[in-house]
Amino acid sequence: MIRRILVPLDGTDLAETALPVAAALCAKLGTEVVLVHLLEKRAPRAVHGRPHLATAGAAEAYLNQIAARRFPKQLKVEVHVHSERVVDVAAAITEHAGQAPEAGSELVVMCAHGGRTTREALMGALAQRVTAYGRTPVLVVRADGPASAEAFRLASLLAPLDRDPAHAGALEPAAELAVAFGAAVHLLLVVPTYATLSGRWVSTGRFLPGTTARMLDLSVKEESEYLEGRMAEMKVRGLSTSAEVARGDPARAIAAAADRLQPDLIVLGTHGRRGLGAVWEGSVASKLFRRCRQP
Repeated sequence: MIRRILVPLDGTDLAETALPVAAALCAKLGTEVVLVHLLEKRAPRAVHGRPHLATAGAAEAYLNQIAARRFPKQLKVEVHVHSERVVDVAAAITEHAGQAPEAGSELVVMCAHGGRTTREALMGALAQRVTAYGRTPVLVVRADGPASAEAFRLASLLAPLDRDPAHAGALEPAAELAVAFGAAVHLLLVVPTYATLSGRWVSTGRFLPGTTARMLDLSVKEESEYLEGRMAEMKVRGLSTSAEVARGDPARAIAAAADRLQPDLIVLGTHGRRGLGAVWEGSVASKLFRRCRQP
């Protein structure tokens, strides 16, 4: 159960884009919000055109101002300045998120920093790096996200699944959010075709193309049965749930479903690959991060 929402802020308008979503989630879930700033070693003089918060005093004053100005008084909001200066901001955010007394009780809400330059693709955007370092769920808000908590809408969500146990944990926070907002859930499982194989399947398909293609075709029925089980679990919780099995490249199929269904949120598990790892290993989450506009 989500009990605490962590919002990293660096003093910029871009980072503050996450605040309306955090406030909306806090009100619906009955959680507390913790606004966090991390003091950096060798910090730049400015970040996204704004003066950098270089001292603990300036950071605390900024966070308190944000708490008073951007959150209703009835919501519980705390501020925290990470006084020990850090080199890797993403690692420090993950470490702070991992301090929750109860596993799975936190959600990090943050804006997608930066654009889509070659350097960012190789190094990994900050939100992707936070996802890569830890097991705490991360809700990534786009720079053009809602301007207020009232404008945040969560009527439907898309939850791509696979049979990887490492990804199964994404379904619980998806269900929790859907219950809180009364959102409909669409489950999607993508079975590759022979032409869209990637990762460990490539070498198998190269040596046994006919057998591999038939195995993929036969797995559709098995995956449909798996989805039916997950859909039944969702319906027990009172959620309006639909499901489908798609064929093709996973990232393209998920992006196509997002274009068709226009969900308010996409929820999926990831191994946390980023930067060069995501480029070479074909991370679905990394590709969706670039292709989809939904949080």
